[in-house]
Amino acid sequence: MFQGLAKFLEQHQHWVGFRLAVLMSVFALTIAFEQPAFLEKIELKTLDERFIIRGPIPVDERIVILAVDDDSLSEIGRWPWPRDKIGAITDRVLGEYGAAVLGFDIVFSEAQENPLKESLRLLDQAGRTSAPVSEWLARYEKAGDMDAFFETQLNKYADRIVLGYFFYPQGEHASIFMRRTLKQDSELMQPSAIVAEVMGEVPSDIPKMVAVEGNLPRFTRSTDVSAYFNFFPDADGMVRRVPLLAELDGFFYPNLDLQILRVALGWPQLSALVSEIGIEEISVSGQALPVGVDGSMLLNHYGPSKTFTHVSAADVLEGRADPAVFKDAIVLLGVTAVGVFDYRP
Repeated sequence: MFQGLAKFLEQHQHWVGFRLAVLMSVFALTIAFEQPAFLEKIELKTLDERFIIRGPIPVDERIVILAVDDDSLSEIGRWPWPRDKIGAITDRVLGEYGAAVLGFDIVFSEAQENPLKESLRLLDQAGRTSAPVSEWLARYEKAGDMDAFFETQLNKYADRIVLGYFFYPQGEHASIFMRRTLKQDSELMQPSAIVAEVMGEVPSDIPKMVAVEGNLPRFTRSTDVSAYFNFFPDADGMVRRVPLLAELDGFFYPNLDLQILRVALGWPQLSALVSEIGIEEISVSGQALPVGVDGSMLLNHYGPSKTFTHVSAADVLEGRADPAVFKDAIVLLGVTAVGVFDYRP
């Protein structure tokens, strides 16, 4: 049998070789275009393993994570903290410590309750108020406006702060209120958009947003720029890429990392070239960044948790932190306490 098969192949080797080459080409093209899920999963897992095999690499000491961690909550109290405390941290980091930029991986979308105003309301409701008490509470009502104190700090360091906000991508549910306030939020955000040259129709690969959970307008107006902090996980739930741009109503907005980099570098121009293919280029001061057609950049994992310098927010608030750590630093303030923070594997 085998001798017969060998003789057949020998006699028809040119025919078999040609057909086999065609078959292999069709198979390769099918794999390239269809990208079966199992192959994508294998590629993602091998990427994870390559980072593990490579091991940790040195980091830039100028990057500091200012963490609202478990120790901070134990000492200061539950999250969210009053805005006067956030304002005090802002003033200390940028003023006393001399950081280059402070980015907020937090959104301040709701007004904080004024304790003096609320006290007056409760006393009136209980029928236990008196003219002297009401007059005193009304006279000092402004002193209880913690949002006003935080707003003052934002104005003070407007060109060194990047406020964060959250986008709702196309296909995700956004509240009626968010959709109703979209026009106002968009107008406030537009100064943060980048210069984009668009040639043709914007492809669907680029993240398209339909609504935004932004900061209070008084806060957004108090700073020069803001940026989104959305992440889009891979099919297995892991975050391996960071989306540098997102589109809303024809404007292209940079993410928090890119906007912070811009401030830290002294406000160079951010620009993008967008075509029917996708995002062909994102550049900072003329230097192109390595991105895919969807505008995302592959994360270069430097190491395990706390590879970068971490400082507890309570230490800054109580004046225990080392000022030298923050001098000219790029600081990112976020929540890492268990049960509060948004874990991204």
